[in-house]
Amino acid sequence: MAPVHDAAKQNDVAALLAVLEGDPALVHAESSLHKRQDTPLHFACEAGAAEAAQLLLDRGAVIDKGNAFEVTSLMLACCAGRAEVVSLLLARGADPTLPSSASWTALIEAAAGLERPGSD
Repeated sequence: MAPVHDAAKQNDVAALLAVLEGDPALVHAESSLHKRQDTPLHFACEAGAAEAAQLLLDRGAVIDKGNAFEVTSLMLACCAGRAEVVSLLLARGADPTLPSSASWTALIEAAAGLERPGSD
């Protein structure tokens, strides 16, 4: 995992800011981890890293960008039960109606997340 993705996932805003100051284009960097091509925003949202997500959005991250499976940051946050990040993304204009390549929307992801063991 690249430093920008790791900092986003860990909600390490200072490290994330330092990386982005060095290369602002890294806000759009796609990870090859699991061949999903997740951006730093995907990592932050799935991890519930609200401050990192806010910084990435402020720095130009594309809110509705899908990964290799057309899964958006909102879908990942919904599936992981990250309510604070879901609220942030919706407030910033994320589209909850976009489908993934499996035709799942953020609402379906949220419902599926509720059914996973350990998610209660």
